[in-house]
Amino acid sequence: MRCGMNRRIMQNKESDGASPAVSFVTPKVMVSSSEQAPRYSPFCNKIWLIGLLNALGTYGYIIVVAYIMSHGEKWFGKMDSIMVGVAMLTLLVFSATFVSGFILGRSILLYMDNKKKEAVKLFHITIVWLAFLAILSFGYLALK
Repeated sequence: MRCGMNRRIMQNKESDGASPAVSFVTPKVMVSSSEQAPRYSPFCNKIWLIGLLNALGTYGYIIVVAYIMSHGEKWFGKMDSIMVGVAMLTLLVFSATFVSGFILGRSILLYMDNKKKEAVKLFHITIVWLAFLAILSFGYLALK
């Protein structure tokens, strides 16, 4: 499915054809049974924003977990118990589940609604935004 509208310039019948009026329309019929005309999808206008919000949610969660881990010894003291390993593995499982909800959740729902191209596109856009945020993080560390 193509994102965006087809633009047709139509002659305004009241204006003697001197100045064309611009209107936005979508294609009306399929060309043949095997070839489908491109359609307008309002979801495509928001797909970059949704991908950004998914990446920002993931990044925010990563920041919270990193903050807790960097201050853990100060808050909880030094621990040499088996419960530290249990807590870390539980955090790993929870983090994998939580972050997969941000990155894959909406894409899976779209895929199940038979919007496969949009689902794959949203997944890739989310990964691109997350990579951009990672590059910004490494850039900040390099400049510090």
